[in-house]
This record gives sequence, C-alpha cells and structure tokens, in this order.
Amino acid sequence: MKLSSCLLLLAFLQVSAHVRSQDRLTMNVKNIGWQSFFDLLEKKSDYTFLYKDNVLPRNEKIDVDAHGLTVPEILDNVMRHSPLIYQVLPNRLVVITARVTAPAATDAIATDIRVTGKIVTASGDPLAGATVRVKGGTAVTVTDSGGTFVLMAPEDATLIISYVGYQQQEVPIGGRVRVDVTMTAMVGSINEVVVIGYGTAKKRDLTGAVSTINAKDINDIPVGGADQIMQGKAPGVMVTQVTGAPGDGVTVRIRGVGTINNNDPLYIVDGIPTKDGINEISPNDIESYSILKDASSASIYGARASNGVVIITTKKGSSGKPRLSLNAYAGVQARGHMIPMANTKQYVNAYNIAATNDGRPLIPLGMLDSLPDVNWQKEILKPAPVYNAQLSISGGSENTKYIFSAAYFDQKGMIMNSSNARANIHSAITMNLSKIFHVGTNMNLA
Repeated sequence: MKLSSCLLLLAFLQVSAHVRSQDRLTMNVKNIGWQSFFDLLEKKSDYTFLYKDNVLPRNEKIDVDAHGLTVPEILDNVMRHSPLIYQVLPNRLVVITARVTAPAATDAIATDIRVTGKIVTASGDPLAGATVRVKGGTAVTVTDSGGTFVLMAPEDATLIISYVGYQQQEVPIGGRVRVDVTMTAMVGSINEVVVIGYGTAKKRDLTGAVSTINAKDINDIPVGGADQIMQGKAPGVMVTQVTGAPGDGVTVRIRGVGTINNNDPLYIVDGIPTKDGINEISPNDIESYSILKDASSASIYGARASNGVVIITTKKGSSGKPRLSLNAYAGVQARGHMIPMANTKQYVNAYNIAATNDGRPLIPLGMLDSLPDVNWQKEILKPAPVYNAQLSISGGSENTKYIFSAAYFDQKGMIMNSSNARANIHSAITMNLSKIFHVGTNMNLA
C-alpha cells in the first residue's frame, strides 16, 4: 500500500512537472512558412495567434531553432529582422501586424525591442485599459487588469500613454526594456461659483436646488426690468407678465402658488433684503442671479424665504487700467395678433337679424353712411419706441477696485399717454486695508 502510494505520487509529480515545462518550448524546423510556423506554435502552446492573410509574406521561408524558450522569446528571435511585429493581449492572444516601414537591406537596420511596463495612479493603483502607443507609429496596446503592457517599439521611440480623466504623458524609451509610468489625474474644471446666502460655494459642491444666471446669459436681452430676465432662464421658476404696461412688474413663482399672504419670493440685492427694490435696478448692472428653490433657504432667511429666494449680485470693479464701456440699443414695439373685428355694415346686419328675432326695432340701412367705421384696436395700439443706454468705467489696483455706471431706459407705451422712464446710477468701491480688513461701499440709485 505504501509503495503504491509513493509510485502514484511520483507519477502525479511527473505529470505536473511536464505541464509546467510546456511554458518553454524546443523547436528545430527548417524552411517553414509563416502561417505554418504560427499553426505549429498554437499546437505546442496555449497561445492563440490572430492576423490577416495579406500581412504574412507569402513566399518567405524561415528557420526556427529554439531550445527551452518561451513563446515571446521565440517570436523575438524569429521576427527580429522580419517585416512583422506582434503584441500579446490578455488571455494569451497574440496579434500579428506589419511594421510601418519594412527594414532596409543595409548594415544599419533599425530593430524593435520588446518593451514592458506598468501604468499606475499617483496612489499606486494599477490602471486597466490605459492606451499605450508609439509616437509616429502604428503599434498600440492596452494595459491589462494589473496595469501591465507589452509592446514592440524602436529603441529610440517615444511612448504616448493616455487614459480618460488623466493627463496624457509622453515617455522616451531610451533603449530601456521596462517603462513604468505614474499617471496624474486632471484637475476638475467645474469651478463656477454660486452665491448661496452668507457666502459662496462651488457649483459642484452644492446639494440644494439652486439655479444660476450669469452676465453672459443676459447681456443681449432687451428688457426694462431686472425681474424679466429670469423668464425662460431658470428651470422651475415661472415668470409671467400681468398687464404688459410699461414699467409694470412681472409675477415670479418659485414654489407654485400658496394660500397664505404673498407668494412673491424674497429678493436679496447685494446682501440687502427687499420685496420690490428689484424693479429699480438696471439690468445692465447685474452680474449674476442665484435662485434658491428648496426649503433649505429658510434656514438662512427664515419665514421670508418660504416662497424662495432670488439673490442678485451687481457688478464690481476689477484691477487694471480704466475700462470704458458703452451699451446701447433702440427698438420698436409692435402689436401682435389682433382679434378680427366686424366693420359697421357687418355689425348693423348682425344687429338687425337679432332684432328681428326679438321683435325689436331695426336700424335703418340708410344710416350706414352716417355711422363711424373704426377699428379701435388699430387706433389704440400704435408702434412705440424703446431706448436704453448705459455708460460705465471700471478699473483699479490690486488693493482698490471701482466701478461707476449710469444708465437711462425709456419705454413708450403702445397705448397713448403710457410710458416708463428710469435713470440709474451704480457705484461700487472696494479697498483691502490689510489681509483681514476690507472696506467697501455699494450704491444703487434710481
């Protein structure tokens, strides 16, 4: 029993050793074609070869003399001066491709070397799926799950490594057979600053429902009131114009219509709460809007914020040479679609039909020439001009910044004797007395 067990154990050990020895092959063949050579390697190993038929030289024959070598070592020896290169992919898949240019038949033959390496992050974690390619060539591969790669490249070539979310790197090989690279993550570019009450925050750090409207989104909107700018610019904010009369405000609803008291939101202009002061600001003086829509705004402003908060920041100066800016436009307001109206004759005919049915006296048709024939819609609604002009100057030094602006807006109504004219003066001065002391003044006159 003991002797049989020992013999069986030795047989298993011999089989195991034979399986391990299969990683190294011994081949000695003469005058064999490339396709037959790859077929022979597939039979003797667990590698799979992938290539196009037109890549292999048809009439070329090779000699293979290998003793105890791995498949990559055999390929390195056989393909050193051939027009072919190979790449080993995961699961022992070997891809055969042609070189960019066939080696010239001269003494100075540019040879490719087998380059291996590992791609990792700054913390040392492997990057799977990173692309490694030869600059100016066609050889390319990707890293496996362990971040490693194998690539045939010239000794003096440069490797380009790229991965989504990381900075692309170019690494010269310089004759090395192993190239390890540490990738650097790209810095995020979402740095938009949003005013949220008692300070500011980056938009990517916010968790509440906040909509922002920047100056670049409102510069070319020809409106008279600052509240009209929000119309169609902020999702979840309903802005409607009640009468359309010049100077008449709009209705803003952030959380729908409530049942208690006023439904208007709270406006904060440069830190000053107001209910109707927004109508006295020139739209050209506004830098940005921040609309707080969720219930968390009540933790800052209390019950006044139950209908939402609109935070308005006016423009401030910036350091540099004085900059003079002029913004002006002129336009004409015209009526839209009008209701089709009956003329005098049509009205009299309709009246007489109704009077006949009711048994009332009729209007004599001979009176038509003496009755007026006026379309009062056309008479009342006339084209009306609108003008706006703003002149500002801004600048300052590193410690002192200023801006002064004056604006005039004039909107004539399409109905006679209706109009709205507004003049604005805006100034803002900030001074840094020290690292901890800052002094400033902000003024909006209308």
